[in-house]
Amino acid sequence: MLQPEGHTGLWFETEPADPLEKLVYESQRFVGQPVALEPIGDRALLPQWEDMPDPCNPEVLRRMGELGVEVIVDTEVGTGLTLCGFLSDSEGVFSSFGFEFGFVNDRSVYKGFQISPSDYRDGFLTAVPSDLFSSLGCVAILDEAFHGYSAVATSSMAGDEGGCINSMRALQVGVNLTGGNDEFEV
Repeated sequence: MLQPEGHTGLWFETEPADPLEKLVYESQRFVGQPVALEPIGDRALLPQWEDMPDPCNPEVLRRMGELGVEVIVDTEVGTGLTLCGFLSDSEGVFSSFGFEFGFVNDRSVYKGFQISPSDYRDGFLTAVPSDLFSSLGCVAILDEAFHGYSAVATSSMAGDEGGCINSMRALQVGVNLTGGNDEFEV
């Protein structure tokens, strides 16, 4: 599969052996097919966040199903964030992998994480937790991916360097499922 012109981030030309990389590879079929993400509207905790995108769009969920992944949490709305939780099919290739994909109004939502410019990889920023947030693992962030909101993902396989890489893989899956564009559709 050739990387389309203008696509940034993690991309695999051939099917990888690693199950999580394979999930990224499989999700690449949706790149170039943007999904219009509806705003969360009156579910927002404050009016200034009403235009935040809903990551649990029915088309995103349908695409996840095609990959053997199911939604485990409908849209979670918090203080300046919207998340959708996913879990792989326990009998599928991607067994025991869960992740959350969504949007934040500002990466400072993850207070207590240490972020530095050297943490950029595959176009994503990783936030490594400080001692205060050690149980949360790493968060992968794509700054200002959607009209000023940042796309984020966390992985259930967190806690070490592998957890950060898995969070970046999960973020790439989420980006690919929504069309893989630099700017998400509205």
